[in-house]
Amino acid sequence: MSTISRQKKVLHEDRNEDVLFFDLGDHADRVHAITEATSGQGNIELLNASPVNYVTIGNNEGITFSKDSLDHLYDQAKFDVIVANLFNENYVRPSWCVPSRIHTLQSGTTIGMLGLTAAFYPFYTELGWSLKTQS
Repeated sequence: MSTISRQKKVLHEDRNEDVLFFDLGDHADRVHAITEATSGQGNIELLNASPVNYVTIGNNEGITFSKDSLDHLYDQAKFDVIVANLFNENYVRPSWCVPSRIHTLQSGTTIGMLGLTAAFYPFYTELGWSLKTQS
């Protein structure tokens, strides 16, 4: 996937086209040996090797890793993690994510992005997280 996405990035850039890459979560499926053996750090290395600009988390990242593991999953990330509805128990946003991003393409087009994880309240609560869907 990293190779293919890098090739696609070059293709679009050669055409002077704007291109953004996203990971919408669930890249860290604990069933996969690389994820399990590296506690997800191998997944971050793969995403760093790809042209991904922004990611959000899915339930594979959010409810299959311990709170401490998720708190450090993105320590080496070279991309922004966007998650608007995940907080620590005291409703403080984790330091490794932002609620939204605004990205201006080379063409001048501005794109607003908001990331959300699935609202699996009982599982997140059990792991020490709070989900908040309203301000």
